[in-house]
Amino acid sequence: MSQHSLLDPSIFSSLESKLEEETRIRDALTLILQRLERSVGAAQGLLTKVHSTPRASYPQLVTQLEAAVKDEAVIVAELNELASKHPYYKFRRPTCPCFTQRSPADL
Repeated sequence: MSQHSLLDPSIFSSLESKLEEETRIRDALTLILQRLERSVGAAQGLLTKVHSTPRASYPQLVTQLEAAVKDEAVIVAELNELASKHPYYKFRRPTCPCFTQRSPADL
């Protein structure tokens, strides 16, 4: 380090690589959350069909709902796997609408 330089230039390359890694992680989490939002929306759409579905067709609807919930579980597992490796995201509450708290009156 020269006498005139107060900072080691390698600090900036280290910071740049850390920022790029954080951006990559955030983008990956965003994609997973978007998939989860779509999956939750699809499951909620199926749930609303229960009111207009004849009882004889319930088994078919239940099969579709089971598949939708399994899809959600797979996506949540992916989210957990990625977020648990990064403490900031592990403990930060997601902004995904599917995670918002709802009162029983809203349901």
